[in-house]
Amino acid sequence: MATSFSLIQIFETTMHFAILFAQLVYVLIAFIQTRQVKLMNTSFKTPQAPFFSFLAKIHLLAAVIVFFVSLFVLL
Repeated sequence: MATSFSLIQIFETTMHFAILFAQLVYVLIAFIQTRQVKLMNTSFKTPQAPFFSFLAKIHLLAAVIVFFVSLFVLL
């Protein structure tokens, strides 16, 4: 019985780290997206450029907040 409990614990720990890794990758993608929006706004002028930059920054902020909340909850 102790073996199955330790396997469950190992599985849970592995899943926690897998979730955190996936969220960290998502934060990196959100950061890259923010940089791409900045590059797009410098090369292609539109009246909506500040709005696009704002959305990209809000998206990055939300991704970072979700990562830290899940880090606090899972560990």
